Amino acid sequence: MIRAPAVTLVLVLIVAFAFGQTPVPAVGPGSTAVGLAVRSDGSAIIAGITQGSQFGQPSQGGLDAFIAWLTPDGELDRVVQFGTEGDDRVGSIVLDELENIYVSGDTTWSSSDAMRSSVQFVMKLTRDGEKLWSNDLGGMRSYTPPAIAFDGAGHLIVAGATPSDREKDYARAGRQPFYDAYIAVLTSDGELVSKHVFAIDATQAPTDVLPLSDGTLVVLGRKSSESFTGNSPELVHGFAVHVALDGTVLNQANVTYPGDGTMPVRGFLLEGGERIAVTTGSGMGIGEPEDKPEPFRYSYYAAVGVIGLDLRPVWMKSFGKAESYGGAGIAVSLAGDLVLVGAGNGDVAGEPHGLSDVFLGAYTADGERLWLSQYGTPKFDLATSVAIASDGTIVVVGSWSGGWENIVYGLTGPVLRLGASWFIAAHAPDGEMLWMRIYSAADED
Repeated sequence: MIRAPAVTLVLVLIVAFAFGQTPVPAVGPGSTAVGLAVRSDGSAIIAGITQGSQFGQPSQGGLDAFIAWLTPDGELDRVVQFGTEGDDRVGSIVLDELENIYVSGDTTWSSSDAMRSSVQFVMKLTRDGEKLWSNDLGGMRSYTPPAIAFDGAGHLIVAGATPSDREKDYARAGRQPFYDAYIAVLTSDGELVSKHVFAIDATQAPTDVLPLSDGTLVVLGRKSSESFTGNSPELVHGFAVHVALDGTVLNQANVTYPGDGTMPVRGFLLEGGERIAVTTGSGMGIGEPEDKPEPFRYSYYAAVGVIGLDLRPVWMKSFGKAESYGGAGIAVSLAGDLVLVGAGNGDVAGEPHGLSDVFLGAYTADGERLWLSQYGTPKFDLATSVAIASDGTIVVVGSWSGGWENIVYGLTGPVLRLGASWFIAAHAPDGEMLWMRIYSAADED
């Protein structure tokens, strides 16, 4: 397939709208791993997105979701691929005490009995992949699928975005709704206990949710002000909000300085929930610029830090340069250090390899950098998620060797970067790579 001319692409981007956008499809059969859970025996379960067929599994059309089971040394055990005639994505993946699998996602599928442009959902599967239930949460496709987590009472907490009754005129696209955030509480059997909507700005899309011991939540994500046009870097922020289960906003704060709106904000609870480690991108560089970021050029730096439960920063640092750097995942090592992954275009820890390299780094909980590494191909390589195995091994997943043709665009810019393949890599606690496995999708028949 021939890549569309740039002028045509720009025109299509203009008529797309900000969160529930009609994306410009990428050229298949790219794929990416977006979610990661590591079992007690060191084996991994991956949630991913593909345009083709994953290891003989039939493609349903458009983007499909898949779940892959891998052995402790990264060898592929099996794959389940699922989807509709539309585009289907997955986001968060979590395991319960019995290692049942819960995954969130969204779909653009519609039919005569479900006339909506898209829907968000949560699905439960057994540890072996048998589907137990799927709950339709309504809403609409946004910047990212819903975020999910378990609270201390055994409930599944979902944070997502839903269309608001407030609208904005997007020129050729006409009047389109802003998006509010919602909190949904489900039992482990899929029963909806409650769902409440809250607004902290003109529009918002949660990217992570952290249940606290007192029954409240910290929701992380990105938000924009009412004057947001889809290409105004100064008007989009990462956010943190302290919210009750009934949707009452208790406190809120920006996590980043302005950026161009495509950065997620991910978090991890520290010290029994007393502080929160976060990673994101930052348009202007935040806190202490460790590597002297270049002047702001309508892109962003990677950022890492710790915030308190009052949502104020304890410390924040930025690194890289304004070349699409951003943190995409964060975890805490057995020693209590922050381990983060992401991607960017440039040199943060060695000779750059290509258009975008994976980076992996570790900081102490007080902000001292321990080490930082990067690796990749001449094309786009992106780390999306990180987890720590029970023996301290750092496990990283993402997309590998993607081209310009593998990027899915919307009004806010790239909304999904697929690789020619997806990867999983294991690293020692000091960052040394132990092994890496790369898996590719095949064209559908």
